[in-house]
Amino acid sequence: MLVVADPGRADELVSALAELAGVEVLVSSGGDDTIDLFEARKPAVVVLTASLQVGDARSLIVTLRGMVPRAEVAIVVIGDEAGPVRTALDALDLAPDRFVTRPLSAKALRFAVTGGIDTVRIVRGVPPPMPKPRAIGSRPGRASADVGATVRLVPPVPALRTSEPALPQIPAPAPAEPDDAAATRAAMRARWEELADAIVEDAVDEEVADAELTDLAGISVDPQPRAVGDAHGRLARPDHARDPIFARDDRRVRQKSPAVRH
Repeated sequence: MLVVADPGRADELVSALAELAGVEVLVSSGGDDTIDLFEARKPAVVVLTASLQVGDARSLIVTLRGMVPRAEVAIVVIGDEAGPVRTALDALDLAPDRFVTRPLSAKALRFAVTGGIDTVRIVRGVPPPMPKPRAIGSRPGRASADVGATVRLVPPVPALRTSEPALPQIPAPAPAEPDDAAATRAAMRARWEELADAIVEDAVDEEVADAELTDLAGISVDPQPRAVGDAHGRLARPDHARDPIFARDDRRVRQKSPAVRH
């Protein structure tokens, strides 16, 4: 990594980047030596301030990008507190890959530099560095084992597998009946329905007969017809003889019959 800044600002940037492990930091003021140093070492990231006492930041960025493929170098620009480039919008003319505003945040600067290094490593095909083994009993963020101590890697503990709940037992479907048995059951059911209908019809006929007998019980029938006579013992004519039509027919019969005439 190459840091390009004025001598008074370079120390601040180097102090903020001191916590990055495995990163070599080169410092330049922005003059001709900056181009020579970049050509000799080919750093993955160049950190420079937007304002330089020696040289121009925009011209320097264009020159450095013309020396290597565009994706093989990441440019991180540090904004000014009172200069013309204070925001990322002001730095559009410089076309940086990443921009960090002031007041300077060491965490933001390290984040921008780490991202640029990872991107360039992928482009160059350089594998990322392997993490250092952690000593037994140590915790992240604390001091590791002493120099010369034997370090033993602890394999990861497999996750405990909980027993899966038993699935509910689904009853097996009832076996299908053979065709002969099904036909027999259907015939028996039809026979039962016929018997039930016959029983119901007989019961209805008996009820009708009982009702008719009940109606006839109030009528008296005389098997021997009796002669009807008047007070002198003479037979009275039936009621239908009093009918004028019947009386006319009766006179005609009497005129024709001698027995009746005498």
